[in-house]
Amino acid sequence: MKSKPDPQAVADHIHSAAIHLLRALKGKDKRLGINPAQLSALSVLYFLGPLTISRLAAAEGVKLPTISRLVKDMARGQLVMREKAENDARSTYISITPKGKALFERGRVNRLMAITTALENLTDENLETLGKAATLMENAAKAVREA
Repeated sequence: MKSKPDPQAVADHIHSAAIHLLRALKGKDKRLGINPAQLSALSVLYFLGPLTISRLAAAEGVKLPTISRLVKDMARGQLVMREKAENDARSTYISITPKGKALFERGRVNRLMAITTALENLTDENLETLGKAATLMENAAKAVREA
């Protein structure tokens, strides 16, 4: 009789695998010429659209001074732009520029190509298993966020 999998052991394995994959992909991102924090902020703006500086800080899990410096550096590099809110002169929205969008997309394509290359020699069965595992990991991430 097969024993029940230990959730803690599975969690440890997922955690380790995710970290190893992210570290392996980090080398691809270095070629973009921006740091991981900038790439992460671009990702948030790319997928969520313009945000106030405080909402961007919250999304990134950092304090306002940290995100302010990050945005200042990215604005200097023309990756993001600041725009005053139409209905509230005190609020400023940060949005991704076409240059920032192109940089983010290039990085995403590079990472996806690296992963695709790594998966090309897997069997159809293993690819299907990984696809199911990815869905389960997304569900787990949602559960962690909601907990």
